[in-house]
Amino acid sequence: MKLRLTGYTLALALAAAGTANAAPMLQLDIAGGRYDASTQTTVATSNPFTLYALLTLSPNDDVAKYLDKTYFISAALSPAVHQGINAGSFTFNGTTVAATTDMVYGTPPVETFEELQGHDGGDLGRHSIYPTYFQEFGFKFVSTSRVNTYDTAIDGLEPITNPNGGSYLAAFTVNTSMLDPRFLVHFDLYDSTIKKCGTPDQRLVGGTVCEDIDVRSFAPFSHDAQSPPVPEPASMLLLGAGLGAGALRRFRQRKVSA
Repeated sequence: MKLRLTGYTLALALAAAGTANAAPMLQLDIAGGRYDASTQTTVATSNPFTLYALLTLSPNDDVAKYLDKTYFISAALSPAVHQGINAGSFTFNGTTVAATTDMVYGTPPVETFEELQGHDGGDLGRHSIYPTYFQEFGFKFVSTSRVNTYDTAIDGLEPITNPNGGSYLAAFTVNTSMLDPRFLVHFDLYDSTIKKCGTPDQRLVGGTVCEDIDVRSFAPFSHDAQSPPVPEPASMLLLGAGLGAGALRRFRQRKVSA
């Protein structure tokens, strides 16, 4: 069971959602995570951690169509970074991402043409994260990975496997322990669509017709996720002191018993 919204905050969340059962179509969650009501984000509590993406469809939805789509998770540096720096690295499902050299600057989704990477009306909302450096990971939900439906911002549950469950789940292993401690990784979930942004007479470099990649559906910003916070310097000193004292006690015990 995860720590979630309580009291007045819970009442507001229920009112915004309509009902507790009206889970968004797309959501992110983290195994053992806690919900931060101030930022409306599920936060990991350890490294490495398991990031969940959930897809919940309505009874009348064409399941095959939604399972055939490619969905994307954006892993973005926060606070925002506006120029390339060496900020360490993190791993996403076995892929190592160097921050910021392996990342794209701007706002998701990743555009086909670099000239279009700046924010436009079809891109993901900024929600105090973008523009910054981010990496995009594509995946598909599969019909055999199903769980009971729940709302990640309200219910305080972990996914419960059920072959007849109302939601589809994809899981990813993430480790941000090698990232520069000044930064966190913020995760967004969405799918995209291609929009023609020019006539045949309006060409980009290489004579290719302009195509703008836009977000089509996305997890509400109240259902995003984030890597674990970096310990405060004082906490790290206390931890180090505790480890040192423990090592000294063990050394003394071995010396006495020798």
